[in-house]
Amino acid sequence: MAKTPDLFRKRMDDDVGLRSKRRMLTIASTILIGLQVTGASIIEVNTLVVKLNFMHPQGITIFLFFTIIFLGIRYYNYAKEYQDELFERWSSRMLREPMFSSVEFHSDDWTGVIPELAPKSILANIPTHDESFNFSSHYKCGVFSRFIQFYWRDQNDEYEESVNIRKSDKIDFSTFLTILKCEMKYQVSSWLTHRENLDIFGPYLLATTAIFSIFFYDQIRPLLEWIPE
Repeated sequence: MAKTPDLFRKRMDDDVGLRSKRRMLTIASTILIGLQVTGASIIEVNTLVVKLNFMHPQGITIFLFFTIIFLGIRYYNYAKEYQDELFERWSSRMLREPMFSSVEFHSDDWTGVIPELAPKSILANIPTHDESFNFSSHYKCGVFSRFIQFYWRDQNDEYEESVNIRKSDKIDFSTFLTILKCEMKYQVSSWLTHRENLDIFGPYLLATTAIFSIFFYDQIRPLLEWIPE
């Protein structure tokens, strides 16, 4: 059973491991961005016990770079289950769009992307109203491809099949582009209206920005010179 948003948020907020890894990744990324943008360097650190002098301050950048990579992997270990659930939430809402699945009121004809791509076993069992038969469809994203994943069960066994939307001869390119636009709409809406998306993906954005600030510093520096003192 799908969890309600409030329960999902509470579970996420109560996850101590997730919170600690998110905090560490955010702090490390913010420090590196601050060093790169301001041009500051750490020469000396005073603590309550010892004084640290850095002979090679430029090494701080390298240290923070590898720290962010490590913390990013650790954070991903904790965040992956929430990422999957957030994806399932907005994609399941998208699949309720008429372009994916709709039933004609007068003829009971099933139309849309899902019935076009559905395996023959599903299409053959839908009209029978067999109570032992049920199926579900899920949207999946690849780097350059999109898939509809079908799961169905009858009285004999359980089955699954993944259909590549872009490579299917039943879906033309214009329809594929429409699907991508619909996907973008639901993703943007999810980011703007559900704060848990930024809670989960925000640290990745900071970490990516921090890493890019190292490799593209020469391109960023002229822009910083425009900032008035």
